[in-house]
Amino acid sequence: MRQEWFNSGNGRRYLVEVYQDLLGDWVLTRRWAGSGRSGNQKMAVLSNYQEAMKQVNGIAGKRRIRGYQPVA
Repeated sequence: MRQEWFNSGNGRRYLVEVYQDLLGDWVLTRRWAGSGRSGNQKMAVLSNYQEAMKQVNGIAGKRRIRGYQPVA
């Protein structure tokens, strides 16, 4: 599962990916970058898919509040 948001006001992007690794763990990867800046990322191993989706929904809410729009 992958979701991406863009804020046209400041040129920043935010990307979230959820996937299962080779060991069967669920991994949540968050990446962000802005125009003219280097980006960064964080990864978290989660106990199950439902927990990952809870976190993605929370991230989506924060992105919306901060003026980000989903990228199709």
